[in-house]
Amino acid sequence: MKCDLFNFQKKAVNDLRAKVAASLASYDISNFPQVVSLQAPTGAGKTIIMTALIEDIFNGTETYMAQPDAIFVLLSDSPGLNEQSRQKIEATADKIRFGQCKMVNEASFDQEVFDDGYIYFLNTQKISKTANLCSKSDNRQYTIWETLQNTIEQKSDRFYVIIDEAHRGA
Repeated sequence: MKCDLFNFQKKAVNDLRAKVAASLASYDISNFPQVVSLQAPTGAGKTIIMTALIEDIFNGTETYMAQPDAIFVLLSDSPGLNEQSRQKIEATADKIRFGQCKMVNEASFDQEVFDDGYIYFLNTQKISKTANLCSKSDNRQYTIWETLQNTIEQKSDRFYVIIDEAHRGA
């Protein structure tokens, strides 16, 4: 990280990393999707904590192996929040390479599965029933829902979905 984490943020990253590892082990046994939650008050640095976690997952730590082929989808309820999160990640991360953060573009996105080693930003408007990403066209062979499903089926051992501001959609 380009910035120093506060002790409580370091603890949160370590706790999350342990919970993610336990969830992956549980998934390997049960094949049942797992949920890990980060709850913190406004201003606690949740995006910075998640950035540190993502870096740890991609690059490994003394305790955990690197997972450079991990795939992250950050889902929020607004394009503005996506852009804000992307900018903060790029500004604070020192192990996330240029171009590793990708905004899912309604006009051009068409993939069977998400690419390994990237962080994708998606918002709820883009996955609504009437959104362009949810329908096929001459320029789109796969809907976003098919991309998500295919990625789950083919890459579930390294596919992470982060829901930002989950309380708004609950």
